Amino acid sequence: MRLCNASVVPNRWRWAFVAAVGTAAGAPGALALQAPRFAVADLGTTQGSSPTGISDAGHVSGLYFAADGQRRGFLWDDGVVSDIGTLGDIAQALAVNDSGVVVGYSVDTQGRQRAVRVAGGVMSDLGVLHGGVHASANGINDLGWIAGMSQRRIGNDTFQRAALWRDGSVIDLGTFGGEYSEANAVNNAGQVVGWAWYPLPTRRPHAFLWSDSTGMIDLGTLGGYTSFAADINDLGAVVGSSNVLPANGASHAFMWTARDGMIDLGTVPGADESSAAAINNRGQVVGYSFLPIECRFEPFLWENGELQPLNELIDPDSGWNVVSVGDINDRGEIAAIARQGQQPYHAVVLVPIPQTVPIGESKEVESEVK
Repeated sequence: MRLCNASVVPNRWRWAFVAAVGTAAGAPGALALQAPRFAVADLGTTQGSSPTGISDAGHVSGLYFAADGQRRGFLWDDGVVSDIGTLGDIAQALAVNDSGVVVGYSVDTQGRQRAVRVAGGVMSDLGVLHGGVHASANGINDLGWIAGMSQRRIGNDTFQRAALWRDGSVIDLGTFGGEYSEANAVNNAGQVVGWAWYPLPTRRPHAFLWSDSTGMIDLGTLGGYTSFAADINDLGAVVGSSNVLPANGASHAFMWTARDGMIDLGTVPGADESSAAAINNRGQVVGYSFLPIECRFEPFLWENGELQPLNELIDPDSGWNVVSVGDINDRGEIAAIARQGQQPYHAVVLVPIPQTVPIGESKEVESEVK
């Protein structure tokens, strides 16, 4: 085994670089002719840390459990881990943009879950839709637009609605006629994705794409009853999960584009379900499959039409096992949860390693959106 040359690791990860890079010998399948794709950088966060977002600038947002057992949010920035604070009680960081602005939620002193924005260490309550109490900020773009959900009072009832915070106000993005909806991400073109209910008699959620010009568009399903959109890149490619046939069958990860509609990304071998969590502007998708026999989740990377288990893309001799993924940035860096041997689970970043492959077998990663 040879140690990785630290010069190939971006400066911001060098301090955290802990994985040794092995030779290609023994690598399975398509990996037999190349070294592992990723090194593992331990963020040094506490036991139980879970990353939720990673920006192109390398900021990482996430969740950890404080010494008193309370759920708290963190921001990792160039080796420094900061607690995002609270409005009074628990908090969680759900996304971060290139400026290091974090969004998520916090429970205030009145027991209300509020959508929050954290910039420069200062937490702000984003407010709620008319008559609402609870809210959550789930995604943010580089313009500072924030997508999430807020309660809204209509008549004598209160419903959860997909919400967009921008320019100091909050917008109700609506539904497909049902009571509930939620937004999960917003790209730099101002497009928002999430899920929304239809009315009775179905009351089923479908993935949506929203913009100022189109309003809420139903992205359909993979043949089943329901679908959920988790993320969107700047080219308008959307990923998430949907039931496949039979109509109430297992869920599979999907990618939707205006050109191709919704396509099934499949599962890892032996899995019966999958879900996509995030997509970058290179068309790389991360998510997970569920292995029923082993009763566990297996994270994956999908690119160029191929879905690969992430644990086959890191050095098996490193001792690391990736159990969940949160996000992927345009550099191909993946925020994930992993453990080394029997050690506690940690927030980590999978850092791409420059590859040496036989001439003629190297190919560029191209976006699926053209």
